[in-house]
Amino acid sequence: MSTEENQAVDDGDSLSMVDVLAEQSRMQEDASAVLGDSDEQNCTYPSGYVQRQALYACSTCSPTEPAGICLACSYQCHEGHDLYELYTKRHFRCDCGNSKFGENKCKLASDKDDKNTENKYNQNFKGTYCICGRPYPDPEDQAEDEMIQCVMCEDWYHGRHLHAKLPDNENYQEMMCTACMDKHPFLWAYQVCGQAVVVKKESADDKAVKVEVGGGEGEEPVKTENQQPVKVESTSQTATVSEGSEPPAKRMKTEVGEGESGSACKVKKLCLLEDLQTREIPEKHCGAFWPEGWREKLCKCDQCLSMYKAEGLEFLLETGDSVHAYEERGRGKNPGLTDSEIEQSALSGMSHVQKIEVVQGFNDMKTELREYLKSFADSGKVVGPDDIKAFFADLEKKKRRRMGVPQFQCK
Repeated sequence: MSTEENQAVDDGDSLSMVDVLAEQSRMQEDASAVLGDSDEQNCTYPSGYVQRQALYACSTCSPTEPAGICLACSYQCHEGHDLYELYTKRHFRCDCGNSKFGENKCKLASDKDDKNTENKYNQNFKGTYCICGRPYPDPEDQAEDEMIQCVMCEDWYHGRHLHAKLPDNENYQEMMCTACMDKHPFLWAYQVCGQAVVVKKESADDKAVKVEVGGGEGEEPVKTENQQPVKVESTSQTATVSEGSEPPAKRMKTEVGEGESGSACKVKKLCLLEDLQTREIPEKHCGAFWPEGWREKLCKCDQCLSMYKAEGLEFLLETGDSVHAYEERGRGKNPGLTDSEIEQSALSGMSHVQKIEVVQGFNDMKTELREYLKSFADSGKVVGPDDIKAFFADLEKKKRRRMGVPQFQCK
């Protein structure tokens, strides 16, 4: 091999090491995002129904009934068992050691109810996913397809089974499956207009009411509480509607609560949903993708709040419910820690056997990486960033094939 070729390989190897470290950092960040906001030392049962947490299902202890266990119990109570990694679920209380587990009691929290009546289970607790009800990876399906989690039912779906085109550049934060959109069709109205409508009054002495109107075309008629029609130009900015010289009796009525300052007031809110439903909404039978911040634009009038409660959708208004919010909390739990500190923290919650398995896995990765890079050196080919990404992607597939968990794609 010529000096130039040796130099090229050396340069390629130098570049590849940078990429290896970058990929390792990315994988650590992903692990922190998924597990960082979950307690690895203590069973979460005493905390009640946790807003969102990492969960697992043990087919060894509960082969017939669906049951979920928390992160700490997966380490301390189910070592060596066959587990399904469920990623995260909302409003769930750890089942470990209850009546679904027979004689297998929880080692971390023994005083538990027989059943957690508010827990919700789906087919994921049995290791199957999507409308096709297949495992992941599926030995009978060779098609390359990512799996995406529905924000409503929290099942995982193949992209091709959503009957909807993935947004360009994956520019979305959450997805709802076809069945959930069919179950809650009012949500299609929010796909027509992405802006919110809010009516508010700055103080009791103001003679102007601020109205924020969605970005439709033309002018939008808006009615105040006394049913006086006011036209404001449709805009994404805040519009000011003046009440002119109308007598006080005809001004928009405000309600000042006891103990509140005179500047604090409440105004009956317009129903954004009713406004959006006056527009043409095409009938669809498919999944829907939602951009960042879409939940904030849901109508919060009394009528809509009652509807959310009746349909079991109150979680949509909780800022900490989304997977994105959960992952951000996880990433923020250990800011600025070195790689060795992160590794030590992770190992501290594992048993001796689990630590051995982790070390063995790391050694296996080093061996595979060494062989992978050697093939480039033997052929004189420079190793590039795409080659390293391909190596880790293949490594991840092998891992998931062993564990039987979906390729997480949750915004």
